Amino acid sequence: MPKNRLTAMLISALLSFGFAQVVTPSANATEVSSAIQMPGTDHYYQYFGNSVSWQSAHDYAISLTYQGLIGHLANVTSSAENSFISSIGNRGWLGARRDSSQTFRWIDGPEAGQTLTFTSWAQGEPNNCCGGEPFVESQGGSWNDNGGLGQTFGFYVEFEPDPVPVQMPGSTHYYRFVSAEGITWQTAATRASALKFEGLKGHLATIQSADENQFIASLTGGVYSWLGGGYPSGSQKNFQWLVEPDVGNVFTTCSTGTSSCVNNPNSYTNWRTAVGQPDAIGEDRIGIAPNGQWDDFYQSNPMYGYVVEFESMVLPLTQPEITGTPVAGEFVKANLGTYDTGASVSAFEWQISSDNQNWSKLPFNAASFSADQMSFLVSKSDRGKFLRIKVLVSNGVISKDFFSSSVELQGDYRYIQPHSSLGYDRLCVIEPTSHNLKCQGPSVSSVSMQAQSVDSSVNTMCAVALSSKVKCWLWGPNYLQDGTPDSEGYVTGISNAVAVLNNYGSTCALIVGGTVKCWGYYGWGILGPNITSDSAIPVTIQGLNNVVQIESGWDHTCALKATGDVYCWGRNDIGQVGVGFTNRMVSVPTKVVGLSKVTSISAERHHSCATTSAGKVWCWGDNAWGQEGIGSVGGFYNVPVEVSSISNARRVYSGSDFNCAISSENKAYCWGANNTRQANPNNSGDLISSPSLLALDNVDSMLLGHGESCAALLTGEIKCWGANEFGGLLTPAAGSTYETEVNTFAPKAPVLKTVSSGDGKLTVAFDITDLVSGVSLQARTTESSSSCISDSTGICVLSNLTNYSNYSVEVRAVSDSGSSNWIRLAKSYLPHTPGLQLWFDDNNVKIDQLTKVNVLDAAPNATIWIKNGSDPKFGLRTDENGAASTTIWLSKATSAKVIVSSGKLSASKYLYSPRLLQLSSIVKVGKAAKAVVQYAMPGSMIQVQTSDGRTLNFTSANAVNSTIPLTFQSKGAFTFTLKVNGKDQGAGAVLVY
Repeated sequence: MPKNRLTAMLISALLSFGFAQVVTPSANATEVSSAIQMPGTDHYYQYFGNSVSWQSAHDYAISLTYQGLIGHLANVTSSAENSFISSIGNRGWLGARRDSSQTFRWIDGPEAGQTLTFTSWAQGEPNNCCGGEPFVESQGGSWNDNGGLGQTFGFYVEFEPDPVPVQMPGSTHYYRFVSAEGITWQTAATRASALKFEGLKGHLATIQSADENQFIASLTGGVYSWLGGGYPSGSQKNFQWLVEPDVGNVFTTCSTGTSSCVNNPNSYTNWRTAVGQPDAIGEDRIGIAPNGQWDDFYQSNPMYGYVVEFESMVLPLTQPEITGTPVAGEFVKANLGTYDTGASVSAFEWQISSDNQNWSKLPFNAASFSADQMSFLVSKSDRGKFLRIKVLVSNGVISKDFFSSSVELQGDYRYIQPHSSLGYDRLCVIEPTSHNLKCQGPSVSSVSMQAQSVDSSVNTMCAVALSSKVKCWLWGPNYLQDGTPDSEGYVTGISNAVAVLNNYGSTCALIVGGTVKCWGYYGWGILGPNITSDSAIPVTIQGLNNVVQIESGWDHTCALKATGDVYCWGRNDIGQVGVGFTNRMVSVPTKVVGLSKVTSISAERHHSCATTSAGKVWCWGDNAWGQEGIGSVGGFYNVPVEVSSISNARRVYSGSDFNCAISSENKAYCWGANNTRQANPNNSGDLISSPSLLALDNVDSMLLGHGESCAALLTGEIKCWGANEFGGLLTPAAGSTYETEVNTFAPKAPVLKTVSSGDGKLTVAFDITDLVSGVSLQARTTESSSSCISDSTGICVLSNLTNYSNYSVEVRAVSDSGSSNWIRLAKSYLPHTPGLQLWFDDNNVKIDQLTKVNVLDAAPNATIWIKNGSDPKFGLRTDENGAASTTIWLSKATSAKVIVSSGKLSASKYLYSPRLLQLSSIVKVGKAAKAVVQYAMPGSMIQVQTSDGRTLNFTSANAVNSTIPLTFQSKGAFTFTLKVNGKDQGAGAVLVY
């Protein structure tokens, strides 16, 4: 119902009740008396003598509290009460006013909405002089109607207990009407959800039947009140319940206008159809009228009160979600969420959909939560589908389904991952078995790590570690290319990297899932638009997804998507971005003109190249050295041009000013700069303008630098030529390549817990937390033929070993979709049987606090692994006495389990983070209020101190919940504080009536 069509009755009501009037409450009310208890009652009264308007008095009164009781202008219902208030003050406002029918009603308190059953009018009153006396004031116990002609008086404030919610006959639900003149829907919803009654949670009432509707209407006192329904923000179609536990249940469907509203026959409604409700034109919330019928209102409308329903509910503290990267070959994991006290997950299931609407259950046992069911391995066939989890939660009374957000699955990616870098003053390669990064050159002699990808430029070299983190080294001008290192020297903000590349001033990393992050020099737009300074923090390049390869020239970068499209950005003064025009720079990744079905890309200095599925090679940018391969030299091209004489290319590479392509027959063709014979050692020209066939067969991959080149052959041989600045050129081990295509749908490498030795055996213990069905974990020794496959507990035993000091171990994961690479463990294993002791400085730690973990009597100089709850493991090194310590920050869990293992032995202990949960806030005299202490260690000392001077001591027997009964023998508002093992854990309040 739009505002211009409010019924005449409602308009009159709103005006007569003063909704248009905004009055600041008096901040300096004069207390003529303190709060005084009326004999024989539990009500307190206070008189304020300063002269204020009725509205100011009302607003100030409801802001007051006394001993936990909420104030309001006094409602007088008997001659005894009338005499009592006259005795504490001479003249003041009372809490009544006229409604639209000119009937006086009480406004606040338990009598809100009720007509005046007792009155004490002065002779000739009320007379509503001049139609402007809507309020009631008392002088010496005699009442007058007043307030329309600027009158101001003192006022009487009444403090009384909130009414106890009323149980609806035949149900387990309780209800309470709250008078709150001028309240909006959102404020009412917030306040209702904060109320509790005997452990039941409150919410704005949701009505399911005619009996419930009639019962609620009887509580409102005949005033307009908010209910918990409406339509969600941004929609004018579905009227539904907007609050738990019935959120989302639709009862009316509308577009705009009454004629389009259709009631759901499965849901109860009681619209005021006689006046065309609902009309659903902008009015987005539901209220109940005095006659019990429903009306739609704007949620910002002022209303007279609201109805709270108390019932058992299941509420999420955190929603269920899917974590991980939804790419083929990667595991995504179910996080089932957390729920309010008393509720727990009963079952869950994975659901998959082709359209993000129609969902099918995946074949998991929904009643079990084993490790393989909590993880989902994305396969190639899943690409384009959607995944979510459904979680069933129960509190023993009711059950409710919760759903995670859906994620789109991406599959069939093969990232091109470089294993080498050549140029300027350094050459680096990654050995295929050990993954050791071996470098040659004056600036890189000290570089040492295990890596899976590497690249370098003039000033910087970066490598992707086996952990998929990135580490960088800087030797020249600092454009922040080395990023901000963490405690282990890795670039902060980069994880799950597949490959890394450097140009003159910036660095970019390709991330699993196909996104790109860059950091360093902001010039030429490499970090994207609107970035005006260098950044050591990686910036996600917007507009890029599904990327499978990245390449960089000096000042421009290109990305190949899985769709076969190429996007470039950066410096573009000689067409190196390939977008059909030249200008200073292109700061947003832009599709290269005229290319599709691209299978590989390359870039260097001021030009770029690509191969297509048709076997063609295309290049663009600078042609000063014949880099375009079109038989001519000079100028530049701002769109791709086809390289001549190549029709079956599978891969293209670029050096500083030259290129090479490998054909499907494993032949190599090169063109461009040849001044150091870097393109073709058998060609004497300083440049080659058309592709020239090299005298090599069986070429697998190539590595091009500034003035030198290398090729890795399928036979395992390495051939290099050109400037030879490095005196023989460091070459990788036989059988290696300069790059690989990473099979992203193969399983990830396994994670180890321990490796121990004894009795001619090496026992490998794998971490199987995230292991799923169909994946086996394998181990082998590199010095013998011993190998093993892990059992269901993750144990793999290598037997028949005679000399522990000579054996190294490799591990991998195997599935039907592929295998991870063999990973060599970092050390040999010698037999030892260390002792192990573990303790914490404080066994009761609050969330967001640190606790110290101490390890003693482990093996000297041994690696200790620590796991904090579900957080990843991290390493700790013992000293020469076998001692170590570290700290753990509890930030995401109310309890944490720490596992420490060294050699054969392990130790574990639980940390608890106590918290107070108050279940009862209002009780009768002699009845026990309840408070629950959660997550206190069994045997902890719990101490409660109450405001009436008592100290109560309890000992926790249950680590989950310890119930504390609090009994009071007198009425009043009491507070209490709680300590666990001497540490403050919370405070609460109880109103006893």
